[in-house]
Amino acid sequence: MTDRLQQMLRDEADGLTVPPAPAGAVLVAGRRRRRRRTVAAAAAAGALTVVVAGAAVGLGGLDRDAPSPDTASDPAAGSGAVFSVGRTVYLDDGATSARVDDTVVKSLYYTSAGVLVRHGDDPASDGGGPQRFSLVRPDRSVSPVSVETEETAHATDPAQPYLAWAEATPGGAEVVVRDVGTDTEVARVPVPGRFSWSPPPVSLDGDTVYVGGGRTTWAVDWRTGEVVDSGLDTLLPQVAGGHAVRTDRGGSGVVDVATGEVLVDVPTEDGIFVDVRLSPDGRYALLVPEQDYTTGGSEGTEASVVDIATGSAVLLPPEVGQGFPGWTPEGEPFVVTGDTLLACSPVDGACTRTGLEIEDLPDQGDDAPAPGSSQELRLGGVTYES
Repeated sequence: MTDRLQQMLRDEADGLTVPPAPAGAVLVAGRRRRRRRTVAAAAAAGALTVVVAGAAVGLGGLDRDAPSPDTASDPAAGSGAVFSVGRTVYLDDGATSARVDDTVVKSLYYTSAGVLVRHGDDPASDGGGPQRFSLVRPDRSVSPVSVETEETAHATDPAQPYLAWAEATPGGAEVVVRDVGTDTEVARVPVPGRFSWSPPPVSLDGDTVYVGGGRTTWAVDWRTGEVVDSGLDTLLPQVAGGHAVRTDRGGSGVVDVATGEVLVDVPTEDGIFVDVRLSPDGRYALLVPEQDYTTGGSEGTEASVVDIATGSAVLLPPEVGQGFPGWTPEGEPFVVTGDTLLACSPVDGACTRTGLEIEDLPDQGDDAPAPGSSQELRLGGVTYES
């Protein structure tokens, strides 16, 4: 969803009346409280500049051929990219695959029980009909999940086996949480109020489901049933690892949910808005400059990725900034272009190109194929719901 569309929805939501939630502290128990450095990033037509601890770093001058740091102990060294073509899900950078029993995949989510697949009669989310789910387990077996929704945005936490979503009710909405590993419902919590669209979008982080779509972003502890104002100002919540994306007329960035501290600040400059996307575990933020519509575009602008804990930032190849990059489960941004998968390290920006031997593989930049086409491409870690 673009910044402009979010702002239109925000203006509509401002007129809604929402009753107060039960009193209580914001649900942030168990999250790390250590203080992090603040990162400020400014968009320019040719490159991004990141200010870390008072020092400005021009990302355009980074050396992609510099030696890579030792990542043997890095938890981000791992299992590779996940994507799908039609109804076939490819894992381990395309080395293995599994197939769901449906027409086409709509999106892919990471969970501790395996890769959760949202699929249906056609690839669309808006007006795409029923949304069904299957779990691709680590042994590549496929199990159906007893969930069917429509026009609904869903969320997972890669460290947990849960799927969360909201259902509309006469008094507002109801948050539903299901264990996809055991295929059992574990929680159903009512949320009061009116929303600018129904059912409202959600984001799952630990024991908390964040519910957007209205004037207030609710924080729902699905284990205790407590519902409070999260303090976040967003219609489309994106929360992971205790971090949340914030967007307003002045720009975008990342905040600490527990403290409200601004960790990454990306002001809109020269008409260029920078889209911020969190990695599945919330450790990294991908900064992707959108097209400058006032001057005819910002071609050649390169994306970058920021380590939120340390403030370090690295430049990524132009291919990553085009379209909607995916994330590997370990936090590497990746794209599929031509017959190649390009995955880049968030630590040093070094990228690996892997040839894909998939017949009639569509390019990420191709025009969307007809609904139900076997050529539809979906990347893991991308929110395709709108």
